[in-house]
Amino acid sequence: MILYGLYRSIIGKLPDKFFARPITPQVYETEDVIRRMLESGSTITRSDIIAVYHDMRKTIQNILQEGGRVNLNGFCQFFPVIKGVFEDEFDSFDSSRHSLDISSRVSAEFKLAFQDVKLEKTEVKPNLPNLKAFLDLKTGEKNSIISSNSIAALKGSNLKFDPFQVDEGLFLQNMQDKHYIPINLLSRNTESELNFFCPPEITEGVPYRLELRNRIRMSKDLKKTRSLYELIGAA
Repeated sequence: MILYGLYRSIIGKLPDKFFARPITPQVYETEDVIRRMLESGSTITRSDIIAVYHDMRKTIQNILQEGGRVNLNGFCQFFPVIKGVFEDEFDSFDSSRHSLDISSRVSAEFKLAFQDVKLEKTEVKPNLPNLKAFLDLKTGEKNSIISSNSIAALKGSNLKFDPFQVDEGLFLQNMQDKHYIPINLLSRNTESELNFFCPPEITEGVPYRLELRNRIRMSKDLKKTRSLYELIGAA
């Protein structure tokens, strides 16, 4: 059985419709697959499986490096592809503009085994930002102090925002007068970390909370997420 969830479409001709995405909470690594093979009654040993696996991988790599294409009947194909745009018919491969990649395609025969697999719809949990840890680099304090005119780091997940969207950004709220201070100078803006310059308006001894306003993975819905911890202003 395969679980799936529905997600709102935000692109294309049907922006208000939904699309399905399989939910695969468990990832099976090479060792897990080998263990399943042995549990199913395979007559060969674990060492034999590992040896064949490594030999096959190396052989496929060698064939592709020689310009060949590999077709594992009933399983998949491996083949080289070249990415990039060529200016005209006289242009040649240039590593600064083009790249060699390896692609694969699952065979139609392999896909036949999934025609009768049962599908079950499940509720999708919202993927929200997590302002996990604030580090004041001036003092080294975590989730407690925020120093004015200094560098700080915010770590977590789904933190990235679009600085060109006027309603997105990172803000600092003064918990005494409820005034918001925008944080405009960032040196890193990624899903897992924001690095920024703490504004000079921070007042010593005043409690603050961080508020992140962003849209996750091109969603149309603006998320507002506040830190669970208070930060005390420091000079």
